Amino acid sequence: MYPSLDLLYQVGGNITSDNFVLQSGLGANVQLNFKLEDHVYWGVGTGFESLNDDQLLPLYLDIKGFVKKNKSSFFFDGQLGYAFMWNNHYSEFNNYTYEGGIRFAAGAGYKFPIDDDHMLMFSLNYKQQYSSITYESPSRDYVDRLGFNLLVFKIGFML
Repeated sequence: MYPSLDLLYQVGGNITSDNFVLQSGLGANVQLNFKLEDHVYWGVGTGFESLNDDQLLPLYLDIKGFVKKNKSSFFFDGQLGYAFMWNNHYSEFNNYTYEGGIRFAAGAGYKFPIDDDHMLMFSLNYKQQYSSITYESPSRDYVDRLGFNLLVFKIGFML
């Protein structure tokens, strides 16, 4: 098992049914990785992320493919999972429900081995995060489906 920590800065936008809102934020994720082959690792992860007023608690599967095993090299990274989301501004209203949704990310980076078992990684990923806001009224319910399109800059360390 190979634990890892990723610190991230993400910037992009939230596309709703009627507008686009610029979003940015910070996050930290931890993963437990397993070696599938010499150049391929898979893992499970969680963490905490923020986007302006939105907070996320992601749960995801991750896969990394390294070009070279013990040398500095490029790598490819992918994630698939779900993020629980909340926004404290909506908690002030009784009839609003804010829910998280499916997320996926793909990207590439460069790793620097520190020794045989440790590495420092820098990467750039594209992430898509879905969520929804539901407003319940006496006449009808209104649902706004949100799509966050983000560029994510990550610095990671694998033990």
